[in-house]
Amino acid sequence: MAEREVFYRKEGGLLLWVFGEFDPEHARLMMRVVFAVNNRNAFVVNEATLEASREAGALMLECHWDQPRLGEREIVWVAKSKMVRFDELTLDQAGQRAFYVDTDSLERDLRRQLEGPALPERLEALWLNHEGFQGQQRLSLEEIDTEWRALQEAFRRRRINLPSRHYDPLVGLLRALYSAKHGASVGWRYARFWDAAHHVFDAERPFLWIFYPALQVYQRLKGLEAMDKSGKWRQKVQAWQSLTIPENHAFDPLIEEAFPELAAHTRVQRSDFEEWEEAPF
Repeated sequence: MAEREVFYRKEGGLLLWVFGEFDPEHARLMMRVVFAVNNRNAFVVNEATLEASREAGALMLECHWDQPRLGEREIVWVAKSKMVRFDELTLDQAGQRAFYVDTDSLERDLRRQLEGPALPERLEALWLNHEGFQGQQRLSLEEIDTEWRALQEAFRRRRINLPSRHYDPLVGLLRALYSAKHGASVGWRYARFWDAAHHVFDAERPFLWIFYPALQVYQRLKGLEAMDKSGKWRQKVQAWQSLTIPENHAFDPLIEEAFPELAAHTRVQRSDFEEWEEAPF
C-alpha cells in the first residue's frame, strides 16, 4: 500500500482506493487507514453504482464520510453516505486525496468556533514570531513562554506531545516545514530559500522524508529544480533517494495535527503500519 502511494505521487498521479463495500463500524485496518488519510471519505463500487453509472452516463461512486457537527461542548461525528458523480469529487494531487466532502475544513471551522484560532494557526503564528520571521516584532520571552505552555496543554488534550521550544529536533523540524511552506528561510540566517533547502539536506536529514513531500505540497519543488543550474540539488536528491537514511518519526502525531495538508505523507511513510491497530479513528 505504501509503495503504491509513493509510486503514484512520484509519477504525478493520484491513487484513489475503492472498495466493494464499506462498513465504518467493522472496516478492516487497511480500510480505516485509507478512510483516515483521505479526508474521512471512502468510495464503493458495486452493482448499484454500475447501474447508476449506466443511467447517468457518468461514473458514479458510493461515498461514505464522517460529517462533523457541533455538540454542546465538542465536535460530534455522524456517518453519512451518498451516490455521487466522479466529477463532483475534489482531486487533490499534491495531498494524494480525492474527496466529496472536505471534512478537514469543516472540522477546522467548527474547532475555531469552539476553541478560537485552530492549533495549526496558533503554533505557526507563535513560531514565526519566535523566529522573528520577516522582521516581525517579537513578543517578550515571558509572552512566548506563556503561549507555548498553553499550546503544550492544548496539544496534550489531544494526546500529542509538544516538547520545549528549545528542543533541537523539534526546532529543526519546524524550521524545515515552515521554510517549505513560506518559500523562505525560517529561523536560519539565509537570504535565500535555496540555501535553507540545501541546509535541510545537509543538517536535518532525519526529516527529509517529510521535507521533500512538503516541497511538493507547497509547490516549491519546481522552483528549486529550475534554480539548479549546476546539478547540485539533483545530486543531493538522488543520493538521498538511493541511500537508507534513518528517519525521525517521533513527531508524526504533531505533524498530522499542525500540518494537516501533510498528514497523508506521514501515514504513508510510517514504517510500521501495526501502530494503526490501536489508533483511534
